[in-house]
Amino acid sequence: MNNESLFIAARKGRIYHYDVAKDRLSLAFEEGDEREIMMGLEKRAGFIYAGGKSKIFRLRIDGKALVVDKKFIAPARPTGFHQMFIFNDCLYITVTIQNEIWKFDLNLNLLKEHRINPPDKNSPCHFRGNYNHINSIFWYNDAFYICLNWFTQEFYRSSGIAILDTGMKEIMRFKYGWEAHNCIVLDGKLYALCATTVDPLTKVKHPHKSGLMVDWELVFEYPSELFFCKDFSISDNFIYIVGGATAQRSDRDFSNGVLFILDREFRHISTHTFNKSGELLGCLLPEKDLTKGGC
Repeated sequence: MNNESLFIAARKGRIYHYDVAKDRLSLAFEEGDEREIMMGLEKRAGFIYAGGKSKIFRLRIDGKALVVDKKFIAPARPTGFHQMFIFNDCLYITVTIQNEIWKFDLNLNLLKEHRINPPDKNSPCHFRGNYNHINSIFWYNDAFYICLNWFTQEFYRSSGIAILDTGMKEIMRFKYGWEAHNCIVLDGKLYALCATTVDPLTKVKHPHKSGLMVDWELVFEYPSELFFCKDFSISDNFIYIVGGATAQRSDRDFSNGVLFILDREFRHISTHTFNKSGELLGCLLPEKDLTKGGC
């Protein structure tokens, strides 16, 4: 029996707790501001760190509930915090709208802001602030791996990865996947979650497929016309992928959430949908999560 559990970040300022064995989704935390969109999750020493649209929370674990311990509210400029990673007792979080990585101590004191280079530093960008739509950060083999959802200056083409040293100086970057969310390296293999925007007005110029990519191969595929997934967690025995039903952005607060469970050989075990949970955007295994730095 699978006795693992997940914390799952969602829209309307919500974080859910999911009991796998009981197939039960329950509300663990709800921010008072319904405009807050929760996404990145990390853990260290009994606390869950959660990134939202304009706030970062340090939450104390109280059984299946989460209680606010500390809160960081971003300055007036837009931020859009996405995924995060703990390394050397510091929290690194992607600030997607500003195309930056912000470094915090574990008490949520902002230490430094790092700007990521545009797709072509010698050419003007069409999207001057959010030109790479960076989605995640991961530490592996003495370098940071930054997921670039937009690798070129055009939407809906290739994604990529930028590799940075400890001082956030770029070493190299390369194409990898498409509409990518949450890139990690595990056992020397490069993982990324690829998706496909389904919209008759959108000119998608990449494979019309969605799923988990490992070393340039799509090892698990889900139907793009039904779902759009944005995060995954990995334990010793299972892989969890979360997302939501394909919907217009204005309808995602009350769309159905989805969870795919795979074994470590990428075989599909089960699919779980959650009626009107809202789009599920991030996930964390509180005991041991191989996609995170703090667990």
